[in-house]
Amino acid sequence: AGRDEEGRLMMCTKMATFIPKDSLKTDEDWRFIMRALSDNMRAMTPTLRDVRNGACIVSWMKGYGWRNVNPSVERKLASIYQDSYPVKMKRIVVIDPPLIFRAVMKVFSVFMKKKLIDRIVLMSEEEVRSGNKLPLDQTSADLGGSMKENWWDVRASRLATHHASVQALGPLVPLQGV
Repeated sequence: AGRDEEGRLMMCTKMATFIPKDSLKTDEDWRFIMRALSDNMRAMTPTLRDVRNGACIVSWMKGYGWRNVNPSVERKLASIYQDSYPVKMKRIVVIDPPLIFRAVMKVFSVFMKKKLIDRIVLMSEEEVRSGNKLPLDQTSADLGGSMKENWWDVRASRLATHHASVQALGPLVPLQGV
């Protein structure tokens, strides 16, 4: 949840904890997940500099299986993180992808942009723990890093910075004729 070696903000996720059939049963569940995704995207773009630098998403796949896969859910979410928000996903690090990962990516490649797929980097947990691929002081402890901050605290701080950055722009002027 820190910055990668290129200065891009990082966000670490544990993909096995999201089980679509259990998490998205009602419209309220969908509103919640959309708000969480929106907040996370804003947390990845707290300043104009961060928007320009892009982001690095680190996805830990330990325990990921077919129960975590739902193409219709991914299609909806992909439309948001690919087209609806100014987060440039410069690198997506996938740690310890299971055997099913390649099959899942084939299905998802139907609606994911090639440019985004090309930015996916596969790593083993050992590579991450070595510190040669990601800065350990900026990587969460459960991924072998030494970063002490809690993601929710980091996220809250980034959202506050995002809010202040937007406020500093001044009032928005409505577009004429739109």
